[in-house]
Amino acid sequence: MDPRIVAIRWMDEVWRQRRIDAIDALHAVDFVDRSPAPEQASDRAACLSGVRAFFEAFPDFEAVTEALIVEGNEVAVRWRTSGTQRGKFLGFAASGGTITFHGIEILRVRNGQIVERWGEWDALSLLEQLRCLHPDQNS
Repeated sequence: MDPRIVAIRWMDEVWRQRRIDAIDALHAVDFVDRSPAPEQASDRAACLSGVRAFFEAFPDFEAVTEALIVEGNEVAVRWRTSGTQRGKFLGFAASGGTITFHGIEILRVRNGQIVERWGEWDALSLLEQLRCLHPDQNS
């Protein structure tokens, strides 16, 4: 399968439709996350667990693909997202705050499955929006 199609399916099925089961179909058994969340393993099971936790924290989460660039078997995806924190996230209790942030993923595809992922997103902006950096602002 073309790497572009894999990336489009990944954004659509996993991130827009919130189909956790699509992770098993789209990620190879030997998948490695080169940018895992803090204290998270880098395998496919940890990826699935992390995505599930994210959706539990932000049940109204929405993702939009802004750009998709393919070079050989690698795909760069620039995205933006929004949602409301209704559950625990990165160790911080639900704030009820809304978020909007951007990021870029690089996916390496082999035989129609993602084998590696690198991700960069605006964590500082996200934590500021959730008032995690300045808890005194919550009052």
